Amino acid sequence: MIPTTAVAARPSRGSSRLVAGAALLVAGGLFLRLFTISDLWLDEALSVTIAKLPLADIPAALRRDGAPPLYYWLLHLWMSLFGDSDLAVRGLSALASALTLPVVWLVGDRLGGRRAAWGAAFVLAVNPFAIRYATESRMYSLVAFEAALGLLAALRALERPTVGRLAWVAAAAAAVLYTHYWGLYLLIAAGIVLVVRAWRRAPSPADPDSPAGAFWRQRLVGPEGRLLAALAVGAAAWAPWVPIFLEQAAHTGTPWATPVGPSALITVLGEFGGGNSEGARVLSLLLATLVLLGLLGRSLGSSKVELDLRGRPAARPLFAIFLGCPAIAVVLGLASGSAFVGRYTSVVLPFFAVLAGLGVAAVGDRARIAVTLGAVGLIGLALAGQNAFKNRTQAGDLAGYVATAARPGDIIAFCPDQLGPATLRLLGDSFPSIGFPRADDARRIDWYDYEDVNKATSPAVFAKLVDQRAGPSHDVWLVSSHGYRTAEKACTELENGLLTLRPNGRQVVRAKPGRYFEDAALIRYPA
Repeated sequence: MIPTTAVAARPSRGSSRLVAGAALLVAGGLFLRLFTISDLWLDEALSVTIAKLPLADIPAALRRDGAPPLYYWLLHLWMSLFGDSDLAVRGLSALASALTLPVVWLVGDRLGGRRAAWGAAFVLAVNPFAIRYATESRMYSLVAFEAALGLLAALRALERPTVGRLAWVAAAAAAVLYTHYWGLYLLIAAGIVLVVRAWRRAPSPADPDSPAGAFWRQRLVGPEGRLLAALAVGAAAWAPWVPIFLEQAAHTGTPWATPVGPSALITVLGEFGGGNSEGARVLSLLLATLVLLGLLGRSLGSSKVELDLRGRPAARPLFAIFLGCPAIAVVLGLASGSAFVGRYTSVVLPFFAVLAGLGVAAVGDRARIAVTLGAVGLIGLALAGQNAFKNRTQAGDLAGYVATAARPGDIIAFCPDQLGPATLRLLGDSFPSIGFPRADDARRIDWYDYEDVNKATSPAVFAKLVDQRAGPSHDVWLVSSHGYRTAEKACTELENGLLTLRPNGRQVVRAKPGRYFEDAALIRYPA
């Protein structure tokens, strides 16, 4: 006689098909992490240029850029092994994004079991936001991986706060801070959650009415207190970089973006849903539903879900950090005038994925899970696929025209200089370049007091300088765009100033803002 447990364990044909379908969608997500037709745009090209510097010179370069150094050090070492082609430099982000999946699976398994683990890994695997930044040579996939490792290390330390486990927490905290400054907001949010957990911990039965000092000592010697100490150690490891951070905060900031507004917090789920298209809005709604189910829902079997408005104990800390980190960014941004940029929310992406996985586990009905995750996977991959076949920058059009039509000795000017890194990466060293406003090589951008320098630089004087550098026998090629904050009027004035000096100037490549994220026109001013 066959035991009933063996019969129950035998997978049905329908279950096998569901697993195969899910595996196919996950494989699609992994493939799209390696594939895009886009050339490197400004941020990516600038990352590569800085990472090519000797390791010891990278901090000084970043002093005038505005970022911490860990990603650039790793990219430097990565390029020494794999080269600096577009595929190679993006491979570091793709690897970090792929490695985040098993870490999220482990977190989901600890908090909600296997169904939550697979749900969290699946949602992250097919997420268009995660896939997009897996194909960029920037630090966003890396910081998500570090945050996921930190979350896993923190859960293990809460279970058993040994020195080894706490050391992993401290290392993850330091790594996040050295990778992106939103790590500060993440640590603040996590610290608040730990303090609240410690405060709510039941008093010792031996001394329920102890004075306030003993009250906190009793709680902070527990796992939460030790975890707070580990976060403090990680923050202390970041101390050598603090003087550079303070200088950057005073002089670099985000001059290319508008200051944060109160509505910025609403954009987080929209970003994780893939943007502002119709499909992205549908995906955002599905993901928001899963997150809320992960926070509030508990399966009662079959098609019934119980909602607890207090939130599930395992989900409340995750949700508090997921929402608290960007909320802190908004509050501090309102106070300081800094920007809130959607890609910065990568630091809470693992928390979002695990909450969605807990939402999957809260739905007891397999058919409903299959339909929901099927929709999440298909819409997510469709959006990611659209992005994979969209070039983010018009630099290829501009560089291609210059390469075929320009002569040795012609000068390439950029207004603003932010258009330089992507275009010059494709052009190489064939032509001298000059960028507005600083009149230096446009392969790197000096963000130090950028807005003030823009305002202080005269476009008419700059036009004369460009004309003199080209001389009477060489053409001037101006790559120009009017959509950049702090340089909108300046670029129009520069175009007119060059036209006064070289009346035969004409536009040879038209800007295509509807087609490219980073668009620009190319104007030729003949000798």
